[in-house]
Amino acid sequence: MRTFSKNYYRTLYALYKHLNLPIRQQKFTYIFATLSSAQSRPKAYHTHPSNFHALPMPIPGISLLSHITTLAILYLAYFYFTLCVLLLNPGEDETLSSWLDRSLLPEWVIKGYFLPMFGAVGTCTSAEVLASPARDLITYRRALLFRRHYVVSGGVSVIRQRLLHGIPIQLNRHVNRVHKTPRGLSISWYGDGGEKEVADAVIFAIPPDAVAGIYAPLAPSLSQIPTVKLKVYAHTDSTVLTPSYTCLSRSFALAKDHVAIQLTTTNTHTSATEVHAGVMVSTTPHLVPGKDKVVMGAGYTRVLRTPGSRRVVNGLLEGGDGEGEGWRNGDGGVWIVGGWCWDGMVLLEGCVRSAVRVWEEGFGGGIEVLGRVGSAGESLVE
Repeated sequence: MRTFSKNYYRTLYALYKHLNLPIRQQKFTYIFATLSSAQSRPKAYHTHPSNFHALPMPIPGISLLSHITTLAILYLAYFYFTLCVLLLNPGEDETLSSWLDRSLLPEWVIKGYFLPMFGAVGTCTSAEVLASPARDLITYRRALLFRRHYVVSGGVSVIRQRLLHGIPIQLNRHVNRVHKTPRGLSISWYGDGGEKEVADAVIFAIPPDAVAGIYAPLAPSLSQIPTVKLKVYAHTDSTVLTPSYTCLSRSFALAKDHVAIQLTTTNTHTSATEVHAGVMVSTTPHLVPGKDKVVMGAGYTRVLRTPGSRRVVNGLLEGGDGEGEGWRNGDGGVWIVGGWCWDGMVLLEGCVRSAVRVWEEGFGGGIEVLGRVGSAGESLVE
């Protein structure tokens, strides 16, 4: 589900408006659960409605007094965390781990509540979240404070159909090399007859490790950007859910446009599971669904952020004194775009903003307000 906030996802929202796509508000309830080697199924310990749109329901088996006490403590911790987000500015190369140490937030709050949420948003392990640039997540949280979440009505397929309308698509072509020639950029691929063609410009909209394997001049820089392979399953194996999931999600069933998301945490990472029309969608699940219950599985590459890789990316995009090995985006007619090609969390906003920037700088394009947002960060918040 591609959710967004109008404040943080400014360029994405401008694109949706430009395409006249219908959007609607989306509410969530996060069900926090743990899973250890001694457990066969996750165990829930807390629920949190997004933007506090409802009161959290007690976990079955937990007394009302204990529930109220826990809520009071957590809301105080959340208030203190919000103050830290607003007032405690991160250093230029500071990691989230260092920033959290300076914030003096209790460790049990960080491990039990904040890391699972950040890990689910970034689809990465707790260690990877802690090693990421603090300014990425603090900027993200500041932009999302008290903001509503939205989705495109009809889902991602509506967006895809609108974007690809009238554009010829060629499938089964695996590009394995791009190199400069006196005539231009030579593109080699295999599949569908495998051949070569020459182009004036090439735009890479793929992960950095894939670009490094295709375009040799960028390999030294892009090899410094960490990536991981992740798995997503659509399945009907309910053992990935806590036994109380049905009860907890049903308690919010009367809320309009509501989705319950289970965040299951181990000592290494957090996985997220949603249920749509009886089919579960699990990202990096700890309990892999049984093969006979998997409807579809897919893998993708997740680009990670560290202070070091942030400097590399900024160097490639801006040139100058960055760490981009002297290459700047667009040199030789080669461009890179993607969620990792901007100075922020690896999310959909980076995909759109970097694409708009290439359209403007490389091809002299301009899409009314959308173009100004992509280059100047102009706010479109309503």
